[in-house]
Amino acid sequence: MLDSPDKGLIVESNMWRDMLWQQDNSVLCVAADSFYDADDYIRDYEAFLRHVGAEDPAKE
Repeated sequence: MLDSPDKGLIVESNMWRDMLWQQDNSVLCVAADSFYDADDYIRDYEAFLRHVGAEDPAKE
């Protein structure tokens, strides 16, 4: 858990992640090599699994 301002996390591409806010005044700061484009993101987990060629873990 990133529970203090001196912690950070590097997230590579093709990794599924959820942002869960523990407090209303939480802040998410992102440093990226390009401008944000909403079309670059997969928001559906099943579509993400297809994108990375993974088997659906629910079917195992």
